[in-house]
Amino acid sequence: MKFATKLSLGCIALLSCALGAAGLLLTGQSFSGSLASTRTALQAQQEKEKYALERIIFQATDSAQFENYILASAAQQYAEQTADAGSSMALWLDGAYALYSSLPAALPRTALKQALTDGENAWQLTRAAGRWYLLLTQPLDLPGVRADMLCAYDVSAV
Repeated sequence: MKFATKLSLGCIALLSCALGAAGLLLTGQSFSGSLASTRTALQAQQEKEKYALERIIFQATDSAQFENYILASAAQQYAEQTADAGSSMALWLDGAYALYSSLPAALPRTALKQALTDGENAWQLTRAAGRWYLLLTQPLDLPGVRADMLCAYDVSAV
C-alpha cells in the first residue's frame, strides 16, 4: 500500500472519530437540556398537584386534626380525579410509610425512600420495568403533620 493511501485512510479514520465524539457530545447536551426543561415543567405541575391535594384534605375535615384515614382517603380521591393526567403519586407520613400509593409497583422502595430523604426541590431519575421515572417530592403544608407527596412521572420519551 502506498504511503499516500495510508495517510488518506488515517486522516479519514481520525476525522470519523472526531465527528463521532462531537455527535456524542451534542447528543448528551441535547438530552441534558431536554431533561432539565422536562423536570422544570414537571416540578411546576407537581406544585399545582400539591395545592389541589391540600385543598381536598382541608375540605375533608373541619378540625385541625388530620387523621391518617382522612389523609389516605383524600389522596385516593385526588388520584381518582386525576387518573388521566399521566402521573402517579404517593402520600408518605413522617418519611417512613405510605398512607396511599398509586406509584408503579416496579419502582424500588429504596429509590422512593431516597427521594423522600433528598427532600423538596430534589429529583431522582430511576429506571424500573424498562421505563425511566422522574421522582419528585413536595412536603404538604398541614399543621402538626409531616406528610410528603411523592410523584413519579414517566420520562422515558425524553
